[in-house]
This record gives sequence, structure tokens and C-alpha cells, in this order.
Amino acid sequence: MEMYQDQAFLDFLQQNQGRGNIKVHLIIQGGAKPIEGAHVIVSKIIDGVSYKMAESHTDANGISEFLGLPALAKEFSLSPALVPYAGIIYDLFISRSGFLDGYATVPVFDTITTIHEMSPLNNFSNQL
Repeated sequence: MEMYQDQAFLDFLQQNQGRGNIKVHLIIQGGAKPIEGAHVIVSKIIDGVSYKMAESHTDANGISEFLGLPALAKEFSLSPALVPYAGIIYDLFISRSGFLDGYATVPVFDTITTIHEMSPLNNFSNQL
């Protein structure tokens, strides 16, 4: 995870002591073939500023995992009345040549791995 020293980011870490994970799975539509080598960035907007939390490339199985992302502590998700929404929302940006760039929002919960499957569209205009 990227570390920033500004107060907004430090407050975010202090308020979100839990840790959760994201597992991104990129496949060609229909799921027949994984997309290897896609660049995946996980970011979080805090007080109107986008912070890059992590980045990676998908492996031969089309998978990229991000471990230890800040999340609300587990007790918040066990008592939904304490907060309006117990998950912390992260943004995913995905790019790879030959495909249109992708974007998604993904919730992260303490001690949970959120699996997000995407099927980016082929960018046929690159082939013309």
C-alpha cells in the first residue's frame, strides 16, 4: 500500500483500522480466456483527493490481488446501525492494450476478500 503523510490520509488510516482485500479477475467476455498483463490501479478518494493505494498487473490467470487495504473494523459491519454503510469503497482503474479502459467501484470489508470479475470490451478501433 502506498503511504502518504498528509493529514487527510493519516486520519483515514486512523478511522479504518480493519484490513480487507480485493481480488480482481479479468476475463474476455464469456469467461473463456483470462486477460494477462492488464494494469490495475486501486485508489481511494479522501476529502476530494484521489490516493493511489496499490497497483499491479494481472497474472496468466487474469488475476491481481490487493491485500491489507484499510477497512472499517469488523464490529462496524456486524452492527449496521452504527454506520450508514460498513464497506469502504475503492476505485479500480484497469488498462491493457487492445481493450477499452475499465473502471469499477468495489467495497472492502475487514477480514474479507472482495472478488471483482470484469470483462473489458475489445477495442477494435486499435485494429483498424
